[in-house]
Amino acid sequence: MAVGGYKVGKMDILTKNAENQRTNKSWTLLYVRRWSGMYIYEGKLFCLNESDVLLFPPRVSYSFVPADLGDEYNVSVDAVVVRFEEAWTDLFLRAFPGCSDVVLTLREMKDAMSVTGTKWLKLSGLMDKLSISGGLVEAVTILEIFQQIAENSDMLPFSIASSPINEIPDISEKKSRIDRYISCNLLRNISLDAISAYAGMNKTYFCLFFKKHYGMRFIDYLNGRKIELACRLLSDPRNSVSDIARQCGFASVTYFNRVFKAAKGVSPTEHRNSSCS
Repeated sequence: MAVGGYKVGKMDILTKNAENQRTNKSWTLLYVRRWSGMYIYEGKLFCLNESDVLLFPPRVSYSFVPADLGDEYNVSVDAVVVRFEEAWTDLFLRAFPGCSDVVLTLREMKDAMSVTGTKWLKLSGLMDKLSISGGLVEAVTILEIFQQIAENSDMLPFSIASSPINEIPDISEKKSRIDRYISCNLLRNISLDAISAYAGMNKTYFCLFFKKHYGMRFIDYLNGRKIELACRLLSDPRNSVSDIARQCGFASVTYFNRVFKAAKGVSPTEHRNSSCS
């Protein structure tokens, strides 16, 4: 909804709008209620975490657009977004001339901000209220939010509050590390935490990177590798199905059978019988 120089909505305000944010003349306030994702700020990749309250001033470069991140990312993030146009602050100042200090403080913001402490508690509550209100209640809530973000307390610039994701810059090196880790640990229970740390990536970015460069989810690729190994082990009748499931790192025979049949169209036992016939 757009009213009087500000917009209120969900994450799609940002993910479906591919405009160059450097030319944008709005402050963007974002409160993440559920889920997580990623975004680009001044050319660097950052995590978008549940409960984050972030403020982006006009003319800084940022993007939440899935295409820029190489995947259908951020689409499912449940967030409340408010965008204040610069012109709206002029109208606000005319209506409330005694608030000149508030407007001046807001206009002097040059860096994106992460909200913390008591202000985080107040703003997250106001944003939740805004998502279900309308009419006069919405207008009053907007003014309260405007007052809160114009005060510098409990707000840290990104340069202090956030660190960009530590990336290994070369894609081929990332893939080489991933392949090496999987090959060395295929018979173990490979956790997402462990492999993403070894590859030098945040878990969220690892999943995004893997799907883009391997063409599938990490768990599907890993299961595929394990199923191919299981097929080789099934050729030896001395290996029971339960032993093979355990050796290939599956939590249970039932799960192994389900994954195997989804990949091969037959159960492990049926695959063994057809190979031997």
